[in-house]
Amino acid sequence: MNVSSFCSTDIVTAEATDTLQEAAETMARSHVGALVVLDNGELAGVISEADVITAIAEDANLASTAVEDYMTEDPVSVQPEDDAALAARRMVENGIGYLLVIRGGSPVGVVSRGDLLSAGAAART
Repeated sequence: MNVSSFCSTDIVTAEATDTLQEAAETMARSHVGALVVLDNGELAGVISEADVITAIAEDANLASTAVEDYMTEDPVSVQPEDDAALAARRMVENGIGYLLVIRGGSPVGVVSRGDLLSAGAAART
């Protein structure tokens, strides 16, 4: 099963200069656990729920701390034609819950652990 068959193509973004508070609000409002981070329209990284929780644990001020201070730069990615097993391995090997789906250097989707679970369950039925 190719990643393109189950990844989310509705990409939700944040700017690198947005605050962690703004990012958390966007995640909650959009019902997503990670945002693609852009800097002047270019891919800069990913900010996830786990990154925001790390900031909270470190007592960072969410209202004044920039996303770029906690985002993951050079995020782990897959291509749309990659197999679900490769996506799962990359998540496990890197201890992450989200992968960017990249085509031609640009994000075209996001894969979450939940996406992989749903794809795996659907493949088994």
